[in-house]
Amino acid sequence: SAYALVRMASLSTFVELHSSQLLSVGFPRPLWSTLHSKVCPHELMDLEEFVELHEDETTHAQTLHLKRGKRVSKNSDVFLIEHIWTSDGYRQAKQNLLDDSQLLVRLERILILMRNFQHCVSVNDFDFVNHQTTTVMKVANVSSKEAKRLLNSTHYELIPSVMTSSEDGLTSEVLSQHPEPVTFEEFKAGLKGSLEDQLDDEEHMKTLHKQFTRDRKTAGVGGRGESRHYSWVENREDNSLTVVVKVPHGCHKKDISSTMTNKTWEFGLCGHVPVINGEFHRPIVSLESFWMIESSGSVHVTIQKSGSDDEPWPELLKGEEHLDSKKQAEREKLEEQCGITERIEKVLKAMWQYNQTYQALTKEGLQLPMWYLMDEAGCALAHSSSPNSRCVPFACSTTGKFYSILWPIEDLRSGDMLTRDFCPLLNAHCQETLLQRKARELACQRKLTCPDEFVHALSVSRQVSDKISSSHQFINASLSQSQTTPLSAVLLDSQQQLKLFVDMKWESVDWVSAGISLVTDVSQSDIIWITDSSSVDVTQLKPTQCITRLTGDECLIHKEKLFKTLRLAGLSNVDWLPVTYDLMHQLPELIADHESRGIFNWWIVKRSVSSLPSFQFPLVTSDVRRIIRLIETGPCVASHFHLSSALFDGKRLALCYSVVVLSTNPLKLLVHVVPSVRLCTRDAGDLYDYDHYDCSSLLTDSVSVDVKWDDVMSDFDKHLRRREQGWKHIEMRIYQLIADVFAAASHHLTAHSVCRSRGVYGVNIMLLSSFQPLLLSVDSVPAIKSLQVLSDIVSVLGQPELADQTLDHFDNFLYLR
Repeated sequence: SAYALVRMASLSTFVELHSSQLLSVGFPRPLWSTLHSKVCPHELMDLEEFVELHEDETTHAQTLHLKRGKRVSKNSDVFLIEHIWTSDGYRQAKQNLLDDSQLLVRLERILILMRNFQHCVSVNDFDFVNHQTTTVMKVANVSSKEAKRLLNSTHYELIPSVMTSSEDGLTSEVLSQHPEPVTFEEFKAGLKGSLEDQLDDEEHMKTLHKQFTRDRKTAGVGGRGESRHYSWVENREDNSLTVVVKVPHGCHKKDISSTMTNKTWEFGLCGHVPVINGEFHRPIVSLESFWMIESSGSVHVTIQKSGSDDEPWPELLKGEEHLDSKKQAEREKLEEQCGITERIEKVLKAMWQYNQTYQALTKEGLQLPMWYLMDEAGCALAHSSSPNSRCVPFACSTTGKFYSILWPIEDLRSGDMLTRDFCPLLNAHCQETLLQRKARELACQRKLTCPDEFVHALSVSRQVSDKISSSHQFINASLSQSQTTPLSAVLLDSQQQLKLFVDMKWESVDWVSAGISLVTDVSQSDIIWITDSSSVDVTQLKPTQCITRLTGDECLIHKEKLFKTLRLAGLSNVDWLPVTYDLMHQLPELIADHESRGIFNWWIVKRSVSSLPSFQFPLVTSDVRRIIRLIETGPCVASHFHLSSALFDGKRLALCYSVVVLSTNPLKLLVHVVPSVRLCTRDAGDLYDYDHYDCSSLLTDSVSVDVKWDDVMSDFDKHLRRREQGWKHIEMRIYQLIADVFAAASHHLTAHSVCRSRGVYGVNIMLLSSFQPLLLSVDSVPAIKSLQVLSDIVSVLGQPELADQTLDHFDNFLYLR
């Protein structure tokens, strides 16, 4: 076959296939023949003959060392390293671990997430697995499938598997009949009596007895309840109530707001809507009640009932909604999966210290970033700014696989630790400061701490922004509203059909009904509507033609330039601009800011340039190590992400306003008053359940065609009236935001000299739960699904001249000047 011929490729054929790749990574030419011999006709993985793993007794971290008696000279040999896991670093990564438990266990070993390595079960440990499975089946009285699931979720530890069983076995049935405290001998007799065989492990017995005793002591014989955000149980022995409230991991006391009186209780995260807010079933003693944070991501609250109250409570708070049987079953199912989920989350968090990336080509010719983890030897390579070896990814045509190739760049002697540079220069044309490199190196350190010099860099950056803001006299653009008797936006003769050239796909648009004819020849068009300014030779256009891009608009559509433009205009401290960092230059500042925010340190990471491939972007995460590593895939910006936002139908949304720039000097804008609505595909859910690897409840995707703006506006207006506000007030703040953005950028924007220029842009706005608008981004093309909006904009573009008096009367537009 053709593949077999490739595997038998000669050295010359091998070089022809791989020379450009090897030259690009600086692989020494003298080693090309050696590499060829290790992949043709069969791969030779001989690294283990030269190296061995050393493990630190305290941290269990492993390093790679040259074996005793071995010596390797500089550029004298090359070694293949296997890639054991390759993913997109996003949704696919999580799904891989859900589908492959053997991969999960191997990664836990490599990433040092399991301290008790005797429970790292290999697929070949059949006797051990069968023994543990049989024991759990008998003790917990569960099926073989359920026993294996329990063992898998607890690293094959017997006792935790039995204790987390979701079913009551014979053990609990026998022992629950004993009303008095159960001694260890009684417990052992009851346990053995419930099994056909004898259980020999005395230590296991003692652990089970302790857990059983604790459970019987804390089991509430009074009221209990499960609600969406908390569960509670009544303890009749000391006449108290125990409430468990779920909070994000890493939550501190300063992040929690709890106000309790004898009659009422309000509890939640600072700055967010309370998850508990109501009146107790009966008065309590607030002075004798307290709460404490558990490391498991929960707050345990002890509430002391009044001395005279000895009746069981049917509810904790008046009107409390308990979960029905279906929802309780769903919660129990989620809790059953909790063990495996927590393990996966730990792997996903730890992998950013070790994984590496390369760019794979898609069928469309686009570059897709892929993340991979090397095998045990590859992950044991230590980082050094002065390494003694190099390790780079290699796509081998002869084997059809990706490897990493490792070769020494210094002479190595017996016992030497092998090191590599995890943070090579990202861009040969971009000078990296020492502080920026130090920030990048944090990602490959086991413990991530923020140095004082990063805090100082953040302080200096803020002082510069404050100085610019105080010294810059920024004048807000004035707003001119439409008159009471508007004219039609369609001013053209109805018989005239505009010819439109576009370089993008418009789905489900009836151009004929809109009075528009699409043409493929730019020279035949009246309007050139483009996403990429380089797709058309502007010098060949005619004066009568209109183009929808302005020169210099990179200051709007390139995200790092947009926020820099606004900052230099003195707008860095306005309430509608989220804190944003250019990750290619401001990593130290971001890390310092991240550390100062506590649990509210979520960031939305986007590509700096919209035209770059963005397969895994934007994404929302609070994992700063992951943010650091993402810049290896290309320029990115990170903006502080507000978890508390306005909702429509239980989902987060973004409003996309279409803006036509008629003139930059003086500034004249037309803003269409009907924004497109981007709606998340999933409900917002709980504040504590956000998934770093599935942002469908956090990020809006495409425009929702089935959502009518009138319905959204009516819903907003209803909520705002409760606050004695109205949508009109919020709307004018949005228009002021848009005017200020374009006013700040206006001195960078110029019209083309050879043709008419009317820039058409999309301004994306998010609303916080307080309805405070936030700027998300500016797009080179607005997101439009409405035929009416599209027709309105094209009609404006088709007008040769537009007087101020006419603009003031345009229907569906607000004239800003």
